[in-house]
Amino acid sequence: MGKIDKAVNEADLNMQHVDLQEFCDYIRDRIEMEEFTQPILGIGKSGIGKTESIENAICKPLGIGLIEMRLGSYSETDLTGFPIPEKDETTGQTMMRFADVAKFPHVGRDKECGILLLDEFTNARPAVRAAALQLTDKSRSIGDYKLPDKWLIVILGNGPTDGGYFQGLEYALMGRADCFRIDVNYEVWKAWALRTGVHPAVLGFINDYEDGPANILHRIKDMDEVEYEQKDANPRCWVKLSDHLKKKEARIGGLLDERQVMIYAGAAVGADIAPRFAAYYAYQKEMIKSEDILNGSILNSDIRGYRTESLYMSILSVANATIQMLRDNKDMIIAEDTIKDSDKEKFRNLLKFIVKLADSGKLDPASTIIESIQLGEPALLSALLLSDRFDDDFPEMDEVYAKLGDLINFKYNLNAQMGK
Repeated sequence: MGKIDKAVNEADLNMQHVDLQEFCDYIRDRIEMEEFTQPILGIGKSGIGKTESIENAICKPLGIGLIEMRLGSYSETDLTGFPIPEKDETTGQTMMRFADVAKFPHVGRDKECGILLLDEFTNARPAVRAAALQLTDKSRSIGDYKLPDKWLIVILGNGPTDGGYFQGLEYALMGRADCFRIDVNYEVWKAWALRTGVHPAVLGFINDYEDGPANILHRIKDMDEVEYEQKDANPRCWVKLSDHLKKKEARIGGLLDERQVMIYAGAAVGADIAPRFAAYYAYQKEMIKSEDILNGSILNSDIRGYRTESLYMSILSVANATIQMLRDNKDMIIAEDTIKDSDKEKFRNLLKFIVKLADSGKLDPASTIIESIQLGEPALLSALLLSDRFDDDFPEMDEVYAKLGDLINFKYNLNAQMGK
């Protein structure tokens, strides 16, 4: 995915534009290259998932530590430690030392390597920002505290027109740090949403939005363009809506009624979106269950009459189920180039369903299944498709390629990427 090209303006703060995946990749590179000294600064709109991505895309996969400090609620003393008078037994003079700040990473207590995340930096008070700056110079120390050698400082905040409370950003920090402007990228968010199982109605509604997914995924305007703040959609709000819907459905054992959906959606992403989302959600009543696709029971049914909305949610649902199936078989895929026999049958049924979609004239939904799985779990899908045993285990794939020429290119691209 290429860089996002934008003209430099005051709101950009002359920082390099990246999407969230590129930002996390850069942090991960720095850690794997063991370059911990220089801090990293990321500025972006509220609610795009900056903090969550650092935890889930970097720290957990690498098995490193993460300590988050939300500086907007800190005082200067919270960082420097309380001053404590202490008498020097040799000279008799009273010296001042600073009590250790327990929140900071400490050798022996915390992991050897990690990220100290200074969040809400731009809405912290000037005195707090000035204290935090001490950690970003060459000494990496504040008061009597020194940051462990293999801990990287990552600083997050909002720009002056990002919908956060912007109190400033020191030139000294921008001179010391690698600085990035983090932009919302729908394709990056969609890949994350598929991996984490975002509710198919939420993902489908955003994907099918008439003005383009990016325009509904994050609707917060630049704050210098509006007279007052209002409830609006952002990635964090959509994920909260997804979580609420899944928990409510599990609790009642079925779908919510229209009024319930409107209440949940209106509270999460705004009242103006709620009626349209509720109408889209209702198409789930016509969805094909992912288990019916994977067990093959749908293969004897006529699917030509399914509406696009319900069919797309069906596709997202079965893609999520397949992504989880690949993860469950990760060790076998890596060690033996195959998956469990019970899951082979499910994957064969999935391929047969793709062919059935193509035969029914639904070429776009057919190709979207493979594309969605690839987006959610590219490494494992590539390893399975290119394994020496795949053609023998899944002869149905030949018909998929025959029906969908684009997927033939997909396989060739995989071969080139994997050096085969």
